[in-house]
Amino acid sequence: EPERCFDSKVSFSTFQMTEESRPTRPDEICEIHQPGWFVENYANKSANGFAVEAHLHHEVTKFQTLDVYQTKSYGKLMVLDGNMQLTDAHECGYHEMIVHIPLLVHPNPENVLIVGGGDGGVMTQVLRHKCVKHAVQCDIDERVTRVSQQFFPQLTAWVGKDPRAEAIFDDGIAYVRNHPNTFDVIIVDSTDPIGPATGLFNRNFYALVKNALRAGGMVTTQGESIWHSMGVAKAMLGELIGGGFAPSRVGYYLSQVCCYPGSVWGMGFALNSPPEGPLPCLDRPHPQADATGRTAEIEAGSRFYTRRMHAGCWSLPAFAEREMSGLAFNAAVPQ
Repeated sequence: EPERCFDSKVSFSTFQMTEESRPTRPDEICEIHQPGWFVENYANKSANGFAVEAHLHHEVTKFQTLDVYQTKSYGKLMVLDGNMQLTDAHECGYHEMIVHIPLLVHPNPENVLIVGGGDGGVMTQVLRHKCVKHAVQCDIDERVTRVSQQFFPQLTAWVGKDPRAEAIFDDGIAYVRNHPNTFDVIIVDSTDPIGPATGLFNRNFYALVKNALRAGGMVTTQGESIWHSMGVAKAMLGELIGGGFAPSRVGYYLSQVCCYPGSVWGMGFALNSPPEGPLPCLDRPHPQADATGRTAEIEAGSRFYTRRMHAGCWSLPAFAEREMSGLAFNAAVPQ
């Protein structure tokens, strides 16, 4: 059998990852191969890099290292614990897709929670939906938001200005636990499952998420790479099911984020509804979103999201369907 390009043997039930599949630690980042480059190493198997003009910021917060670079071609780059988080050019592929898929599928999302999301990009997209009455960003590391205000002001313009938005700097797990039956949509915008984000990838947390959702509510979560960390993605789906979401209501969709490993990036999805009966149409905006003009407004103002991207993002490659069969409703392999 040919060597596989991913490790599918990861389980969060033990809260540990295998050596082959865990994300890269900061001390394992590739040395810059030539002056003027930032290069991120993926478990000594591959790397991704950008030409940079300046190292704009470095600090060690209470929770992680935080760096900002000026790249030559893609704007500014944020790095946490040595892992690239976003660039000005590429953030739309992540922020728009993790937000607009669930918020447009939901008929009328009024209350939204973002767990993590300290750079402010997810909240920026959430607030584009005028039906949203209250949105909370709960990130444990305030410094990420403050640094983003300095270097990524387009992602943080809402801070202290939009009365619908609330920024809380605290433990997201505790916040979810203390708000049962509250939210229409929860978005888990976490870093990789190491450091401060470790607790956001297990069934105990997902059980709290399910309890915090209203009936018919939904959650999307940062879902790793099908090329580089299939095992992590599968474990996440298994933990969503272990947290109480019905297998027929758990899915996985794809976007494109150039600064992430392999560029193709996944997002987990779960719907808080009984397992019986057909799924709602998730591959298109809800008719109510169309009727109110919400879909057209979001599409017109987006750099990445379109109705066609919405429809296509649920289509998985054949190898991913086989690996995720039984874990995601859109990964059913024909018998």
